[in-house]
Amino acid sequence: MWRVLLILFAFVVPIWNLTEVHNVDVVERSETELTLQWFSKSSNLYILRDSYGRENNISDPYQGLVRHTVSSLSPGTKYTFTLYSVFEDVRSSGYSFSAVTTPLNVDRVIVSHRDDTSIALFWFHVNNDPKYDYILRYGDIETFISGYYEQRPLLIYTVSSLFPEMTYTFTLYTVFEDVRSSGYHFSATTLSSVFGLYCVIAISVLGALFIIFLSVCLGFFCHFMKLGLRRSFSEEPRKVSNDQPTVIYVNACSHNTQGSNNSSLQSECKEIETNNLENHQYEIPIMPVNTADMSLSQSLV
Repeated sequence: MWRVLLILFAFVVPIWNLTEVHNVDVVERSETELTLQWFSKSSNLYILRDSYGRENNISDPYQGLVRHTVSSLSPGTKYTFTLYSVFEDVRSSGYSFSAVTTPLNVDRVIVSHRDDTSIALFWFHVNNDPKYDYILRYGDIETFISGYYEQRPLLIYTVSSLFPEMTYTFTLYTVFEDVRSSGYHFSATTLSSVFGLYCVIAISVLGALFIIFLSVCLGFFCHFMKLGLRRSFSEEPRKVSNDQPTVIYVNACSHNTQGSNNSSLQSECKEIETNNLENHQYEIPIMPVNTADMSLSQSLV
């Protein structure tokens, strides 16, 4: 009886001490390596087996987080792993999971065509394999480009809605299973806009015409100002010399001309009354009188 119990104890105790791993995280990845992490509840030996049947023994003498780096992998490849807990050569059922290495970048991106608002790009698929997708980023804009859309090694894409004469910095990521590559960086510049050139020429011509118009207007203004000043100076009142005759204005029809014997004056007054003219005046010069001659004439009288 005790032999049976001993045999059961020899088989049951190792299985009882096995602690199954329920989660494995990929904390770091590169093109050729994967760093895995899981939590160990007991001091166990682990065996990590990949999809190619290769096994790695992992010794963990302490409880807590366990890290292990798998190297010598291929870029942009999906691997399936199984992690076994081992105690005295007894394995657990194993925890299976998958992990992807970082894909490679494209070798080169070529600008095949450009204008003032668009740039056409083309590149070759990584490893000539259309299983890879791509993300093109410039500024805050990201565009997903499917590799399966064109089943050929060469992939062409046109970036539109750009501004003329602008240099754009692009980053092209290779994507595999939602994992991006480090990114291929390049720059490209759009051409100048023909419409913008016409606008610059039109604005320059209009500016020149406006300057000519202002110059002509200023010339006319200065000319009229000179004429106005000359006219104002010519209309200033002149001083009358004592030697010149003084001119007074009298109304020819202010007196009664009916008893006058001057037939010409009567006819002129009639004409004035007929044409409803008023205040018809005549200029009568009055010569300056010498006082000595006036006294002599009075004495003679």
